[in-house]
Amino acid sequence: MEINSNITPSLHPQNITSIDGYDDTTAGYVESAKAALELAYKSLGAVHGARTKVNDNSAWSKEKKLLELAEFGEKNMDRVLPVFDRARTNLESGIKSVEQAISESLSKTTPALAQEIRSHIKTLDTTARAELVQKLFAEKNYDVVTAIIDAPAFLSGITTEERENYKRKLHETTNPELVKRVKVMKSALSIIESRGPLVMLQTEKAIGANFDLIAKLRNEESATRRALIIKDHEENQA
Repeated sequence: MEINSNITPSLHPQNITSIDGYDDTTAGYVESAKAALELAYKSLGAVHGARTKVNDNSAWSKEKKLLELAEFGEKNMDRVLPVFDRARTNLESGIKSVEQAISESLSKTTPALAQEIRSHIKTLDTTARAELVQKLFAEKNYDVVTAIIDAPAFLSGITTEERENYKRKLHETTNPELVKRVKVMKSALSIIESRGPLVMLQTEKAIGANFDLIAKLRNEESATRRALIIKDHEENQA
């Protein structure tokens, strides 16, 4: 999609395709986010284009131009925002599903053996414990590593940060594709959540006025129309 200098780069769909890890294997999982940005970018471009044409109409007052543009801009915005909401919902659901798949894919020891493993690990000093875990990874003894991280950190004598580091390393080692996928999806979700509010701000920019002013102009127009109707009615009664 071509760059439009009138629109913030933050809404360009390239923000999705530039995510670290985005490729043919992950693209489909964030397509909804990419489509949302594409629609927003295209819609805002249409409003900017309409503004150019409207401003060339010398028969309309400045206020009339703003009201017409506002109506067009709001229709576009009302189409875009639900697409952002659906993208967010899809990504949240997808992330939950992948994370569950990663968790379920880990092999597990029996509860009794897992408890013995954690009890033993807890007796070691910090250096010995770290060396043992490193050895477990090197030997691909993932059952024992899982026993360590599958319970609160203090049961193994490790810190919460160490537990998270071991968990991340285990996932990246045993499920690299799933980890890559969920990482890309989380990045896309962050983009969708942070860019959504920009749609309204960029719509105001494309219109050339904020929605508070538009609301004021609409109220004034409604009051004028009511006054004209009353006046017309009074004259007909005279």
